[in-house]
Amino acid sequence: MATAESFFGKLLEKPSRPEGIHEFEDYSGVPTNYQEHSVGDFHPFAIIKFKGIFDFQRLYKVMVRWLKKRNFEFHEPLYRFKPPELILRWRAERKKTAFVKDIIVMDLDIRGFEDVETIVGGVRKKLNKGRLSIRLNFGLETGYEDITGTKKWNGSFERMLKKFLHRFVIKRDFELLHLDALMYETWKFQRIIKDYLNMECHGNLY
Repeated sequence: MATAESFFGKLLEKPSRPEGIHEFEDYSGVPTNYQEHSVGDFHPFAIIKFKGIFDFQRLYKVMVRWLKKRNFEFHEPLYRFKPPELILRWRAERKKTAFVKDIIVMDLDIRGFEDVETIVGGVRKKLNKGRLSIRLNFGLETGYEDITGTKKWNGSFERMLKKFLHRFVIKRDFELLHLDALMYETWKFQRIIKDYLNMECHGNLY
């Protein structure tokens, strides 16, 4: 006959990863073991570095268009331009369910930023020059604020219940259904940026 201790022991037992499920390969810093992170943490994904001549306004539009096309709400909490340095911080959010929100965070830093004129296709164009660094992170937010700005799951009991759900009940679903999917989407965002820099700009990734 099962005892109460064995019942609660099984209830609190850490869920194992199903057989046949493989971790993603390591794409420029993608975490390979989510057990080290709590639900709601941000995961460092990749750093893209480029040095040379590029069209900053065009790059800006390419990135924002890609995010909005995938129904992300785009926010720019930081825009600081002190020549020759430009620093941006982006936060892209998308409500995936009534409980889960996808988040991609980007930090952009350009050192030695300056305007330059060059000939492109026989036409003189005003472009930009500098050392560009883009840091991408991704994560999930649960119990996010409603349309009135009220934070959900904010009471003491609700926070305890939310922590219990994260750790023992929905952790596997978060990894397989939400976190893996967002990681892959962040990887595609990285590829869009790299492809643009490789094809449209004069310089090199480093």
